[in-house]
Amino acid sequence: MKRSLSLPCFLVAFLLLAVGCAPGAKAPPTPIPTAHVKVSSLPYLTWGPLYIAEEEGFFAQQNIEIEWVKMGSTEEYIPLLSGGDIDVGAGGVGIGFLNAVAGGIPIKAVAGKGHLQKGDCSSMGIVARQALYDSGELDRVEELKGRKVATSAVPTLFGYLLGRTLASANLSLEDVKIVRLPIPATFGAYKQGSIDASIGNEPIPTRMEGAGLAHRLAAFEDIAPDFQYAFIVFGPNLLEKDPGLGQRFLAAYLQGIAQFNKGKTARNLEILSARTGQDVQVLQRVCWPAIYADGHVDMSGTMDFQNWAQKHGFFSGNVAKDDLFQSSLLDAARQAQQ
Repeated sequence: MKRSLSLPCFLVAFLLLAVGCAPGAKAPPTPIPTAHVKVSSLPYLTWGPLYIAEEEGFFAQQNIEIEWVKMGSTEEYIPLLSGGDIDVGAGGVGIGFLNAVAGGIPIKAVAGKGHLQKGDCSSMGIVARQALYDSGELDRVEELKGRKVATSAVPTLFGYLLGRTLASANLSLEDVKIVRLPIPATFGAYKQGSIDASIGNEPIPTRMEGAGLAHRLAAFEDIAPDFQYAFIVFGPNLLEKDPGLGQRFLAAYLQGIAQFNKGKTARNLEILSARTGQDVQVLQRVCWPAIYADGHVDMSGTMDFQNWAQKHGFFSGNVAKDDLFQSSLLDAARQAQQ
């Protein structure tokens, strides 16, 4: 019996080998090695799609392993990104970004990460001290004239949006008393009555209202609708050295956006509570940032910010719109998903 089975087995093996070596036979695809990608990190909701993409395995599906590099501010990533010490910066409209591009540093926005969208809630704006709002002394933007308004700094996105809000009431930055305070310090300042209003984004306004310290006075969504204030930014590592990896990163990011935009699901709340340090109950109450499903970049707001910064002497350079962003990697990532 053993001898009678040997010939057919030999023939089967021979035929399999012949088919595998036949002209036109396709070799198995070469597996993509796992890539280690360093990404700037802050515990903010606009990072939500990125955190979701990691937790749900979207980056892993692209053979990407994420290392989060904690930042102290939204523009701290710029020197690290330009020097190749990190691969991805997640930041916003600011003087630092404009200065870097104007100076020839090879960084570009490649996808959107947050914009102002008019709707049923506001994720960013001005709040007024509760006692002043309740008394009617400060329940309109016009009544900010001569008042103490707290912000972390003037040559920033918040300063720009404050200026636009004041302009809507025929006021200017010179008509208010700017108090430079980091956002966490405004809680104590309201308790002491040392400020009249402040600027903040979620979850700060919701937490202040919950504590009875302040009331929403103006929504930036009403002042600058569709203004895109945050981006995914690539440096030389993904723009020049390995654009294919950049495309895979963006493909996973788009999946993260899709899940983030499903809203306050139990799973999203679980992930974002763990990553932002905010209680689930707080995240259920706050207004989540709007993020375009296709990740597209709109630089019209950044150009207006540049004009404002030049006018006020905060920025002396001049950057063309096309120098600020690159669309080809996002386009390729979208096509790969179709």
